[in-house]
Amino acid sequence: MKKPEKHLIIAASGAGSRMGLDTPKQFIAINGKPIIIITLEAFKPFVKTENIIVVIAKNHQNYWNEIIQNFPEYSVCKIVFGGPQRFHSIKAGLNKIPENVLVAIHDAVRPLVSAKTINDCFKLAEIKDAAVPAIEIEQSVREINGIENRVIERKSLRLIQTPQVFKSNLVKNAYQQIFKEEFTDDATVVENAGHKVFLARGNKENIKITDQTDLELARVLLTGKYNL
Repeated sequence: MKKPEKHLIIAASGAGSRMGLDTPKQFIAINGKPIIIITLEAFKPFVKTENIIVVIAKNHQNYWNEIIQNFPEYSVCKIVFGGPQRFHSIKAGLNKIPENVLVAIHDAVRPLVSAKTINDCFKLAEIKDAAVPAIEIEQSVREINGIENRVIERKSLRLIQTPQVFKSNLVKNAYQQIFKEEFTDDATVVENAGHKVFLARGNKENIKITDQTDLELARVLLTGKYNL
């Protein structure tokens, strides 16, 4: 039986306001390469470049145009403009995804995703329709309720990452729902449509760069350089 073709949506329309920099975080360079390019390179062994959709904010076109001047092989990626929330941005990207394929949805600012995580998610989604990488929580966790707080058993909790991989028909149909505030990732959209989500093992280095501390940690992990 022929294996389904693999496609990729890169969520890159965030403003990155928490970073406090003029340049959106996905376009910041580490060791001479923009973060979004490092992320795209992680998927090279798995997804053809022409099967990649990059979702950017409309006012970020100049950043992308500059990137493809320096990295012209990515000029064949399809560009889609994002919406007011991540949900609308991913929905716009899914409109360009064909039927009966596997589609990975990944944050542009997770450049440290491992090849094993990507491969495992694609493999699991091919069998189970919906696969999400997750890692165990190693620190103690407490729930706050007003002035009260209580410990939560962390063995039953997981931190969720991307890429979240789905059979395209399933996820495209799930995104026909009306937006809800609780749709924090693609898995919650798919679950709300009545489908089960299965967990693959993620990698701890696969952090989401949201602030300056994350940026410095990513720089260390990607280059091995640090300042004492």
